[in-house]
Amino acid sequence: MLRSPAWFCVHFALVVGRLKIESWLLITVLLSAASIPLLAQQHRFTQIMGTSDQGVVTPQEFPFSARQDAAAVNAIRAYRSAVGVSAWSDLRATGEWTLNSTGSDGANEPEQATLWMRDQREFRLDVRDAQGMSSLRMDGVIGMHQHADGRMQPMDARDAIAGLFAFPMLLTATFPPAGIMLIDQGSATVDGVPLHRVTMESPWPGNPTDAKGNPLVTVTDFYFSPQSNLLIKSAHLIRGADPSPQQMLSVTTYGDYRQEEGMQVAHTYRASLNGQVMWTLHLSQVRLNQGVTRAHFHF
Repeated sequence: MLRSPAWFCVHFALVVGRLKIESWLLITVLLSAASIPLLAQQHRFTQIMGTSDQGVVTPQEFPFSARQDAAAVNAIRAYRSAVGVSAWSDLRATGEWTLNSTGSDGANEPEQATLWMRDQREFRLDVRDAQGMSSLRMDGVIGMHQHADGRMQPMDARDAIAGLFAFPMLLTATFPPAGIMLIDQGSATVDGVPLHRVTMESPWPGNPTDAKGNPLVTVTDFYFSPQSNLLIKSAHLIRGADPSPQQMLSVTTYGDYRQEEGMQVAHTYRASLNGQVMWTLHLSQVRLNQGVTRAHFHF
């Protein structure tokens, strides 16, 4: 059931001496990371404290410049070639969304889901259960979650601009644009698998600045397979509906790539928070270039 007020919504509560995780659709941190049990040795440069995504480091913001490392650009171009980016304009897909939790309330049963994506910053995910339809919609810095009972909850703009998934940012027709940073981070071993890590730092649309005059940017790490050139993971920090200085590390794992109308599309998406798997989305039917309009992403 899509029950969260915002993106990657996870509610942590201590119940009967143990941590009970009530994770809703898109993870908003309502309590601090201190509530998460330490399941693995935490590396000084990462926030991974669960058993998944071992080796994923915390994305770091660099002083913004026009830097675009050749190895980083080549890795993304190889990915674009591998997926067949020329086929991309929008996507509509149906499948099942499953919460990674246990209990007697059936919260871990698969639920019907519909996903829309358009361009690089427009996302919509609808999830239906016995209580009705919940919907998350994102367009640039604007994000809104509608509960099944009709209640509306806005997202933090910094989370909304990062998007539901990171890969559409790599599929724009003119990539790479001159206004972003691309930093090659070399090889990284994640869960025992060697991957190629690239950091992208992109300004917000309109190039706004903070109170100190620094550009507002989104920092995302991409992990590519050196063999297939496909995107395996993306990582960024989230703040949630109740922002605090202690951000949390959100990692999406992409898998089950299949050919769809001339493009390789991931059919499985797994979301984790600080190394703990929160939910999985399995797509069963995917349609590209359906003429999805911007109106789909607003209430």
